[in-house]
Amino acid sequence: MIETDWSGHVIALDVGGTAMKGAILSSDNTVESLHRWPTPREDGPDAVVNAVFAAIHELLERTKDARAVG
Repeated sequence: MIETDWSGHVIALDVGGTAMKGAILSSDNTVESLHRWPTPREDGPDAVVNAVFAAIHELLERTKDARAVG
């Protein structure tokens, strides 16, 4: 059976060449908070991946009931 309970928050992250933008959305698609970080592309791909994980971690720390990250 497919779970259809969409209660909780969704973490959204957009990784661009100069900045990463993140949002926490409620179950009714309301944007609860927006965040922005620089993309460390000049430091190489490993630094970008580490920055992505750090941004996701920060967003997850702000909401304890996230159901999805994308």
